[in-house]
Amino acid sequence: MGKSNFALTSITRLLIHALGGVLTLAIICVANVEVHSQPSKTRKKPTPSEESTAETVVTRNSSINETGDKVRKFNAYCSPVEIVLSGFSDIDFGLDYKIAEFMTVGIGYRSKSGTSSGLIAEIPQGTSLSAFRIQAEAYTAGSAFKSSFVVQLKHTWNTFSDQRTAYTSSYALNGLGALVGWRWFWTDPGEIGLNVSLLAGGSRFTVSEVGTDQAVGAGVVPELRVDLGYAF
Repeated sequence: MGKSNFALTSITRLLIHALGGVLTLAIICVANVEVHSQPSKTRKKPTPSEESTAETVVTRNSSINETGDKVRKFNAYCSPVEIVLSGFSDIDFGLDYKIAEFMTVGIGYRSKSGTSSGLIAEIPQGTSLSAFRIQAEAYTAGSAFKSSFVVQLKHTWNTFSDQRTAYTSSYALNGLGALVGWRWFWTDPGEIGLNVSLLAGGSRFTVSEVGTDQAVGAGVVPELRVDLGYAF
């Protein structure tokens, strides 16, 4: 009887040790699975579509400066008052480009006939004038394409044609001029680049007959401009 109890006790101890070993092995396996199931820390390489989206966002943000204002490089404008007063027979338009924080340079063109009216300077009946100009503007507020007083210097090449005689006479008028005034932007700053300018001044012209270098006259012509523009 004593031997039987001893054998039973030995078997029980072996079973307990075996069960403990199995539990230990199970715990180790579970822990190992959890470690391998952790998400990888490796950085995912962006797909081509994601890279394209990022480039688009950077490109769009490049049009906004550090203060949140829209960056504008050009201002296209025309003189609607001159166009309306002429009965839509005259044209006057231009384009400015920002080269510095407070300065722009630009070009412009004007065509005027003697059958139309103007703000100040008019030309005789039977004559016509075409002009090409280059100009530079400084914004006294220190930032171009924002509401500010503007100082403009320009050089104009004009061709004046007189059809009042038996033959047409053509004259070249080269002039240097200066205008000062106010340019007001619709929203400052903002998404809308609509602007209105009121500039006054004059130009001094030297007149010579086309085809010759001989000057036949000179004079100062006053000028008043009312321009409607859009900066972009």
